[in-house]
Amino acid sequence: MPKALERKLKAEAQKKFPGDKERQDKYVYGTLRKTGWVPSTQKHKKHIPGASEHEIIYTHPPSQIIEIPQKSIEVSPKQQE
Repeated sequence: MPKALERKLKAEAQKKFPGDKERQDKYVYGTLRKTGWVPSTQKHKKHIPGASEHEIIYTHPPSQIIEIPQKSIEVSPKQQE
């Protein structure tokens, strides 16, 4: 997390929402997400542009990667017409 930006946002949130710690936290979290920050719990997922929602690459160490063969689809002559 960008620490300098987080400190700045926390100071700004204290001025905007004095006494409401939960609202301050939501303000900081939401603003960081708008800037493109991603929590560490969600960083292991990467989406490939142009891929469907089911095609997500999980980035793991090479020792944990399991290759899954792709099924080929055969088209019968009747389906081609």
